[in-house]
Amino acid sequence: IFRPISLAKTQESHLLQIRSNLPVEIACIHWLAMGVPAQSVYVPFYLGINQTPRFYQKGGLPYDSESAYWLYKLAGILVDGHYHEFGQLLRDTQKRITAYLANQVRQIDLEAQDYSATEKLEQFLTKRTLQNAEYAAQAYREMIAKIITESTDFSDLNYQTDLNL
Repeated sequence: IFRPISLAKTQESHLLQIRSNLPVEIACIHWLAMGVPAQSVYVPFYLGINQTPRFYQKGGLPYDSESAYWLYKLAGILVDGHYHEFGQLLRDTQKRITAYLANQVRQIDLEAQDYSATEKLEQFLTKRTLQNAEYAAQAYREMIAKIITESTDFSDLNYQTDLNL
C-alpha cells in the first residue's frame, strides 16, 4: 500500500506550502519537481500566477528537448549511468539551486507586500516565478552539458596517445 516517492518511473513530485501569515496569492506555493525527485529540484510556483513556463507545459512521449520534464529526466539518466563520477555534481547543483530559490521566495514575499492591486501582484508573481523556473532549468542545462562533455572520456574507444611514438 506504500511506495517510495523517488523511483525511476516517478514523473513528478509536488509539495504544497500554505503560510497563514500572508495573503493567499503569496501564501500558497506549489513546489514542483519534474522527473525523479532525488535527481531533480523543487521549483516554487506561487498561487497568484497567471501562466506557467511553456517548457513546463510539454512532457509527453517521445523525448522533447524543449520539455521541463525531459530536461530533469535527462539529467537523472545521465547521472545514473555514472553516479560515482557525477553524483556530487548533481548534489552541488541541487544545493545551489535550492538555496537560490529559497532566497528568491523570501525576496518575493517581501516585495509582493508592495503590490495592493491584484493585477499588478499577479504580473509580479508570474514574472518572478517564470524567472525562477528558468534559473533552475538553466543550471540543469549547464550541468547536463558538463556531464556529456566529461562522459566522452568513458568510451571504450578512447585511448591515451603515447607521446614517445
